[in-house]
Amino acid sequence: MFGGVPEEPKGEPNISSEYNGGGRNQWHRQARDQFYDGEKTPGELGNIVNLIPDYYSLRIRAYEQWLKNDIVRIICGKFFKWTVGSGLDLQSEPNMVVLEQEGVDTSAIKDFRKMTEARFKVYAGSKMSDYSRMTNLHQRANEAFQSGFIGGDTLNVLRVNNGVLSIQVFDGQSICSPFLTDPTWYDAATAKGNIILHGIEIDKKGTHVAFYVKKEQFSEFNLFAEFERIEARSPSTGLLMAWMYYGSKFRINHLRGISSLSSVLEKIDKLDRYTEAAVGSAEERAKIPFFIEHNRFSDGENPLGAKIKAKMGGREDVDPWKQGEVLSKLVAATTAKTVHNLPIGAKMNAIQTQTDLQYEPFFRAVFNQVCASMDIPPEVAMQLYNSNYSASRAAINGWGHIIEIVRKYFSDNFYQNVYNVWLTLEIINNKIKAPGFLEAMIAGNFMVLESYCNAKWTGVNMPHIDPKKEVEAVRMMLGDKTKQETPLISNERAAEILNQGDWLQNYKQWEDEQKLLPKEPIIVPPASGAAPKPAAAAKPAKKEPVKK
Repeated sequence: MFGGVPEEPKGEPNISSEYNGGGRNQWHRQARDQFYDGEKTPGELGNIVNLIPDYYSLRIRAYEQWLKNDIVRIICGKFFKWTVGSGLDLQSEPNMVVLEQEGVDTSAIKDFRKMTEARFKVYAGSKMSDYSRMTNLHQRANEAFQSGFIGGDTLNVLRVNNGVLSIQVFDGQSICSPFLTDPTWYDAATAKGNIILHGIEIDKKGTHVAFYVKKEQFSEFNLFAEFERIEARSPSTGLLMAWMYYGSKFRINHLRGISSLSSVLEKIDKLDRYTEAAVGSAEERAKIPFFIEHNRFSDGENPLGAKIKAKMGGREDVDPWKQGEVLSKLVAATTAKTVHNLPIGAKMNAIQTQTDLQYEPFFRAVFNQVCASMDIPPEVAMQLYNSNYSASRAAINGWGHIIEIVRKYFSDNFYQNVYNVWLTLEIINNKIKAPGFLEAMIAGNFMVLESYCNAKWTGVNMPHIDPKKEVEAVRMMLGDKTKQETPLISNERAAEILNQGDWLQNYKQWEDEQKLLPKEPIIVPPASGAAPKPAAAAKPAKKEPVKK
C-alpha cells in the first residue's frame, strides 16, 4: 500500500468476484449490495406504511363532502353532467369482417343496425327498463356513475320479468359479508373452493361468483340484517347478470373500489372551513367598521356621544369644540361625507385585515391543485374562459379527451353489459334478425357473439367557443368533392363532433322536408291598402322588315 492505493497483486490473477473480466490489470473493489426503498436520505421518508383502504369510512366521508362542500359539487358535477348526463346513445357496429370469416351471411343483416338502434332507444328511455319502474336506464346509469365516483363502487343487477329486462343498482354500502346471519353460505362457498371477502364470493381464479346484498329493513325490530345472494351469471345461459362497477381501485387484486375524492378529502375540507371562516370574519368586521384609539392625553370622550345624546333627547352642553363641529358640518355639506371632530388624543381607525386580500390568490392556488388531481381544467370547473381562444380551446380539448376516456370506461362496464343481455333476449324473442347468433350461443362461439354485440356509445361533446370556426374545420375534414379531396372523417362522425345527432336521420328528415316545399317560388300578395306594384311596360313588337 502506498498513499492509500492498493498494489496490483503479483502473479496470475485469481478469477473471482473482484475481477471484472476486462483485462489482466483491471481490478476494482467489490461492489456492496444495499436495498433501496426510495429513501436516499435516511429518515426523510419516515416509516414504510402499507395503506389498507377503509372502504366504509372513505365512502361515508366522501358522501359527507358531496353533501356540504360546494367545491366538491363544482368539480364532481361537471363529471356527472358531461360523462353521462341525460344518457349515452347506442351506435350498433357489428363486425362484418369477423362475421363473414365465421361463415355468417352478412347480406341478410343489413337492417340489423337500424332495427337494433331504434328498439334500444325506446327501451332505454322507458321506465320498463328500471326494476322499480320509477325511472329509466339512462337515469340509473347516471346514478351508478355518480355513486361509483363518490362512493367507490356499485352493484348492478339485471333481472328478467315476463320477458322484459330491467336493471337494479345498489350502492356499495349495501354489499357486505353476512357474518352473523347465515353461516351456511360460508360453508357452501368453502365446499366449492370459493371464499367470501367484502360481500363478494370469488373462486380460485379471482372471478366474481356471487354478491351478498344487505336488504332494506322496513322494521326497527330486526336485530340482524337480512341478505340476498345474487349470482354473477345466469345458470341457464351463462350471461353476466350482476357485476361491480368501480369508480376507482387502489390495487388490482382489491375487490372493492375507493372514492375518487380519497386523495383530496382533507384538503378540500380545510379549504371549505377556510372559506367559511373568511366569510364569517368579513361579516363580523362589517358590523363594527371603526374603533377609537386613545392615547395618554385623551380624556376618554366618545366622539359620537354628542350625536347619540342629541338623538336621545338630551341637552348638548357648549364646549370648546363647538367650532370644530361647525367646520365638520360645513365639510359634510360640501362633500356629502360624514366628518367627526375627535377629542384630543383620540384617533378613529378602520378595522383592516389581510385575509380579504389574500383569500382569492390562496383559494385559486389550492383550487387549481385540487382540479389538477381530479383531471379537470380549472376553467371548465368554474366555467370561466377568460383566456384567449387558443388557450380556452386547449383546455376544452384536454377536458374532452378525459371525458372520452372516462365515458369509454363507464360504457364498457355498464351500458355494454346491459346491451349484451338485452340484444340476446331480443334475438331469442325473434324481434331482431341475427343469422347465426343462436347457433353461436349454443356452440359457445364468442367471436360471433361479440361481433354482433359490438357497439359504440356516444354522448354530448363539449360546446364550442366559436361555432363558425368549428363548422368550417369539420367541413374541411369532409373534403371537397369538386376538387376530388379524400375525406378525413365520415358524415356521421362530423354530425357527432358538432353535436347534431344522427347524420342519417338528419339526412332523411331533410329529404322529407324537401318534398314538402313547393317547386315554384311562393308569390306573397301585397298587404291590404298597399298600392299594387306597377306592371312592367310591354316591350314594343319587333317590326318585320318589308320585303321589296
